[in-house]
Amino acid sequence: MGLIRKSLYYGLNLRIYTSNNFCINCIRAKSSAEVKTKTYSHTILFPKTLFPTRSNNAIKEEVQKMAQFAELYTWQRENLKGPEFVLHDGPPYANGDLHMGHAVNKIIKDINNRSQILQGNKVHYVPGWDCHGLPIELKALQKAKKSSKNISSPVHIRQIARDFALETVAKQKMAFQSWGIMANWDTCYLTLNKNYVQNQLRQFYKMYKSGLIFRALKPVYWSPSSKTALAEAELEYDPQFKSKEVYVKFPLESVPVAANNVISGLLTSEKLPFLEASHVTEGKGTGLVHTAPAHGPDDFLVALKNNMTVECNVDESGRYINLGDRFDGLYVLGDGQDEVINVLEDSIIHKNVYIHSYPLDWRTKKPVIIRASQQWFIDTAALKDKALVKFTFSLITLKKIFFFFFFWFITFFIFTCLDVCHEILRIKFDPLLIEKLCNLIEKNNTDVWWTCDVRDLIPDDVRNKYNLKYEEVSKGNDIMDIWLDSGLSWQTLEGKRANLYSEGVDQLTGWFQTSLLTSLALTGEAPFKWWAASHSTQHSQIVISKKLLEDCQSEVIRIRAIIKYLLGVVSDMDKGNFVVQPKLNYFDQFIIMETYNFLQQIIDHYNNFRYNHAAQSILFFISNKVSSLYCHCIKDRLYCSAKDSDQRQSAQLTIHTILVALCKAIGPILPHLIEEAWQHHPLYVKPFYFTKEIPMLPNKNIDTSLMVAILEIKRDVCVLNKNENLKKFNLHLKLNSDLFCKLNTLNYSDDIDDSVLTEILEVSSVSLEEVRNGGKPWHIELSKSKKNQCLRCRKYNVLDNSDKCLRCESVVSAL
Repeated sequence: MGLIRKSLYYGLNLRIYTSNNFCINCIRAKSSAEVKTKTYSHTILFPKTLFPTRSNNAIKEEVQKMAQFAELYTWQRENLKGPEFVLHDGPPYANGDLHMGHAVNKIIKDINNRSQILQGNKVHYVPGWDCHGLPIELKALQKAKKSSKNISSPVHIRQIARDFALETVAKQKMAFQSWGIMANWDTCYLTLNKNYVQNQLRQFYKMYKSGLIFRALKPVYWSPSSKTALAEAELEYDPQFKSKEVYVKFPLESVPVAANNVISGLLTSEKLPFLEASHVTEGKGTGLVHTAPAHGPDDFLVALKNNMTVECNVDESGRYINLGDRFDGLYVLGDGQDEVINVLEDSIIHKNVYIHSYPLDWRTKKPVIIRASQQWFIDTAALKDKALVKFTFSLITLKKIFFFFFFWFITFFIFTCLDVCHEILRIKFDPLLIEKLCNLIEKNNTDVWWTCDVRDLIPDDVRNKYNLKYEEVSKGNDIMDIWLDSGLSWQTLEGKRANLYSEGVDQLTGWFQTSLLTSLALTGEAPFKWWAASHSTQHSQIVISKKLLEDCQSEVIRIRAIIKYLLGVVSDMDKGNFVVQPKLNYFDQFIIMETYNFLQQIIDHYNNFRYNHAAQSILFFISNKVSSLYCHCIKDRLYCSAKDSDQRQSAQLTIHTILVALCKAIGPILPHLIEEAWQHHPLYVKPFYFTKEIPMLPNKNIDTSLMVAILEIKRDVCVLNKNENLKKFNLHLKLNSDLFCKLNTLNYSDDIDDSVLTEILEVSSVSLEEVRNGGKPWHIELSKSKKNQCLRCRKYNVLDNSDKCLRCESVVSAL
């Protein structure tokens, strides 16, 4: 026994004999041969492809290079003949690193553009950047202070901000390109470019000449922390903001006082009358409110109506001024409130903390105030009717529109004006003055307002026309509002009208708004045919959970798996066979029809900007039509039929048609995946997006209700056999006359290949019987097949004295 163990352990070739002189090794070898069965796995045509199940960054970079992502924009402009689709890019701030908001924004636009290209349409998409404004200046100055740079003048600040913006643009552009975003990256527009600034000055003058621009003292949102006026779109709201609340008693001859207006009522000897105002109602509060004309839009209108003096005693930092030593220098949102309460102490009957929604500066997250200041304004009330007419028209043409936008829009017109402060001489506007400034910018740079003397800025013709003396003229310190800056970006389209504006929903009160207003003012038309607002552009409002990422990853893996399978099915086809038009059975025709319907549905989703619906439709089609239905049922035809048989080739070409449709559907969302997959297709010569004509089987209308009936029968069969292997069973169907006639044509078999009905139902055989007495449309009878199982295809239809069915016998003998 010790010798036997050692021989088994070390694999020694020893012969051990029994008492009858039989060799144990020989006995074992003989018995093993007797029970061993033949295998035919080497004759099975399994799908084969080198397309990997998973990808990585190295593959992505190689795919992007091989697929010529960088050349696609130029190629489609030169080669596609479909109608031009213009998507105008809303310029992001050039103020820092990219975040999730940038990714969502650019990828959604890329999905749209790529979907248009795959429809044969030419795309116009030129990215841009907003290079002005406080966010950029703050970041630039912070960086300059860290590097110990001495900031000496406004021109120096502008240069630091310009350098920072250009550096940021270069970094962001490189990142966008690395993501595979298709665009005209060679001619991007920047709001700091000379031609952009020159055009902005000229358009500003046109609006001024038409009477839409005026200068006035009006209350505006003001950020003490940023020391700048804010538009409504630059506000965030804190729903749990805490304010000090006091109830004050006063003599009847006095007027109620507000803590932010210390020149009336109990704090002064001034007597003010009661005034009527439409914004005060009996149904809310006491029916009496204080009036602070410099600190509220409603109060300001009341003051104008009653010829009251509008005086602002709050400076740019949010501190009291011109009120005497007791209040001057105190912050209205801080120690100034405490001092006012101290003065009113004897008249206060109740104190409390009031929790309410309050506006904050979206940059600094600090509270804002309303403060009257001299500003330039666009008279938006004059544009209201035009805007409403344009959007009434849009209601007919757009599939989806945000009605709350109209409410904000109208409120915006009635109660506020758009601040468009501008660097301008405090003299009468003159077109010669504007052109002089534009010429100086062309010859020098956009800093000429600061670097040139008044004598350089005023043309002689203007000086003589208005009898001006240089020493009596000074340069203004106003600055152009950044919303007008970006709101005029539609002019970079050079006369084209954008098919689409696509930005975050928070831009409804920002870029959408200013673009519409400026375009209506200058052309009388909206700058876009459609607009789509979906995501938020602020990364803090986009939450990407770990579960969401895991779900996305699992879905992508599932998509890669089905694409890998489909590629494997067609991998052994010759290129010439892809143009063959085989005779398709009903099942093939059905899935071809479903594929074309799916593709049209996807195109409709893309064209109506329903990207989430497109993704859902793709996953549904893969799971319910391709994987679990067609691919599952035709495996026998693909794996076990003769390689070049008509039956197998028809299935392969059907699979190829499905694969091309999926590439067109998935391509806009996952272009790297589709280009990687296409490199493993037998027809690969050029990248998928560069391949204009790919053969697909034609669509043919068929009766799909018949497939519905077949699948319902299959469900009943599965319930009846309790999920046992269907291939073991013969199915006898008793059918009503109508269904019998239809299914009988699908049950033809030449005794070599299965009928179409047998293939779909996945049983051993199907027999039909017509029943004319009505009742249920079908009755099912199942019986186990009495034939043996084929060792090659595993179906129960073996010939006598063989281990294979007739079809497999024929295939194997021909090898």
